[in-house]
Amino acid sequence: GQGNAVETAVDVNRAEGTKHGNVDNAGSVGNAGNYSSLGNIGVKRKKMINFDDEKETEETIKVDVQKEAVLARSIMQRLPKSMDELNAYPIKWDVFDAAPKATRGRISEWIGKKIAELLGDEKEFVEYIFEGIQNHKHPRDMVADVQDVLDDDTDAFVVDLYGKVIFEIEKRGPMV
Repeated sequence: GQGNAVETAVDVNRAEGTKHGNVDNAGSVGNAGNYSSLGNIGVKRKKMINFDDEKETEETIKVDVQKEAVLARSIMQRLPKSMDELNAYPIKWDVFDAAPKATRGRISEWIGKKIAELLGDEKEFVEYIFEGIQNHKHPRDMVADVQDVLDDDTDAFVVDLYGKVIFEIEKRGPMV
């Protein structure tokens, strides 16, 4: 191959069977010398890898990751930071409902980790909270539901929880 392309394999087919050889940078096959001395051996090149395309893909991925990081920071800066801000925030539940299962999975996983930090392993409580989110429970109602269990941690937990929900929603489209 020429330029940035590299041959990954060469098949050398003989009438009595198949023998596999390697291609060096000069293009010669195995120890057989140059192609003219191979006689009736057919050379078939397999897949070519173009490293220019690979560089473009890596650069595209790098740009996409950078754009995602900028978007994430932008969303995080605009998330409600208090119960008053959260209670006034219009949550786009239709976007949440249309989100892939993985989005709800991340939220459920976050609830589990946060409750484990605060209370230990409380699977039923985690499921109860997540069910409230799936049922579009208003933040003030969530506070009333978890206050007896979370006590002083209630407001911070609910602001963080709904912040996570809003973040996942807003990643799917622009904030209004």
